[in-house]
Amino acid sequence: MYNLLTRVFKTTLWIMVLVIFTSGTSKRKLIKSNLENGNYSISTTGDIQKKFKGVIYFETVDVTSSKGIRYNTLKLGLKNHKNHQMHSMQFLISKKTEKGQQIKTGTYKVANNIDGFINCFDGVFGFANIRSSGELPFFANSGKIKIEYISQDVLKGTIEVAMNNSERKRINIQGNFTANRKN
Repeated sequence: MYNLLTRVFKTTLWIMVLVIFTSGTSKRKLIKSNLENGNYSISTTGDIQKKFKGVIYFETVDVTSSKGIRYNTLKLGLKNHKNHQMHSMQFLISKKTEKGQQIKTGTYKVANNIDGFINCFDGVFGFANIRSSGELPFFANSGKIKIEYISQDVLKGTIEVAMNNSERKRINIQGNFTANRKN
């Protein structure tokens, strides 16, 4: 009787462990398959209500201002897939740094007062060209980009940015990305 109860208990325990681990694995596989490395998925609300998907890359550049202040700038370039809504976007995350320092994980807010050379500022600058909106580009005026993971070759994060164009059209961009380093 004791051996039978032990076997039932062990079998039940193994089944529970198997269910717990396989259910977690399948969720992780679903998340990975939804957004592969080098891709993004964003939605816009406001004057343009669309979903955009495409390829994304990043690169980093060190710049020194005319006053001798060092800045590290991370550039995110977003371009559409062939059969989707024609668009391109670029976001620059720039931060004052010491020599050799790089942009790290964290939340970076849109800079409101960019003066002069575009690479020498603290914060986020962004623009979007969306063919369906005409010739006028949109420029970021508020919001943030959150970098959740960064390595030598991959950068993951989220975008929540409001943009305007010169005709006072407004869009709000929200989504996530997994960027590859530009070759």
